[in-house]
Amino acid sequence: MIVVFEGRDAAGKGGTIRAITERVSPRVFRLWRCPLHPIAKKSQMYMQRYTQHFPAAGEIVIFDRSWYNRAGVEY
Repeated sequence: MIVVFEGRDAAGKGGTIRAITERVSPRVFRLWRCPLHPIAKKSQMYMQRYTQHFPAAGEIVIFDRSWYNRAGVEY
């Protein structure tokens, strides 16, 4: 399962993610904070950047995609 949290900083993403992950097994739940990508990766399709972090069977990945570090950088 993939869960995507997207929004501005101070929108409540961090608190919600923390509330979810503090009571679950890290073997099942994995958090990935989406970084800014180097210029070399800008030529990739949007989903190509994230497929390597997709979950395996029985795993849940939470993608934390903040708008703050992308403002004016990614469309």
